[in-house]
Amino acid sequence: MDLRITAQNAEIGIQQSMGQMMISNNSQTLQTNIRDPKISMQQDNPVLLIDQSQCFSEAGLKSSREISRIYAHKGKQAALQSAYSTANEGRQMANIQNGFILNRLAKSKSEPKERQFNFDMIPKSRPEIQVRRGETRFSFQKGEVQVNAPYTPPSIDYNRGNTNIYLKQKNYINIDYIGKRVDLYGG
Repeated sequence: MDLRITAQNAEIGIQQSMGQMMISNNSQTLQTNIRDPKISMQQDNPVLLIDQSQCFSEAGLKSSREISRIYAHKGKQAALQSAYSTANEGRQMANIQNGFILNRLAKSKSEPKERQFNFDMIPKSRPEIQVRRGETRFSFQKGEVQVNAPYTPPSIDYNRGNTNIYLKQKNYINIDYIGKRVDLYGG
């Protein structure tokens, strides 16, 4: 028997498109508000007071007011001394019973007065010193940072993929008789 058998297998076709995902991140806005810290300082400087008026006075360096006061006092003392000595001379002259007094008065006035001199250190007193303390005051104001960042979600777009399965080629079996004789009885 001469038979020719031709067979073809079935084929499945698959078409597939990939899914697509697109993520877009919306721009985020960030807002900041900044208040700077502040510090302020106030300072009173220390003061040093030195009073040398007593020392200068002892050294002969006096103010005009003090010189006026001293010479006014000396003038008053000199006037009182002169009045006293004149009154005393008058009393002595009035007492004639004691003898002739004019010679003794003239002799006492003609003799030079004895003067004394001393060595001394000036100034004797110290200057008066006063210190007023200085003061420093601080005031501080805190700084502040405020941040405002509102949440904006990302937008996500997704296109589903597709899978298409189909029969690309059918299966079949083809049997052909290629011989020259045919047995019709089959037996």
